[in-house]
Amino acid sequence: MPGTVLDVRVGAGTSVEEGQVLGVLEAMKMESEVKSPQAGTVQAVHVKAGDAVRTGDRLVSLAG
Repeated sequence: MPGTVLDVRVGAGTSVEEGQVLGVLEAMKMESEVKSPQAGTVQAVHVKAGDAVRTGDRLVSLAG
């Protein structure tokens, strides 16, 4: 669903656990946390707060 990035909580090189919140999106006046699907290290963050995103857009790249 199209939305807006409200907050990015990680950066490149950050170690994350499965289920850790990576960022927050707003769509249809509702906020949704984007959680890591796996433990790993953030390789790159492809968005910043304020960016408009669509379904399927890459937000963060992880290395397992």
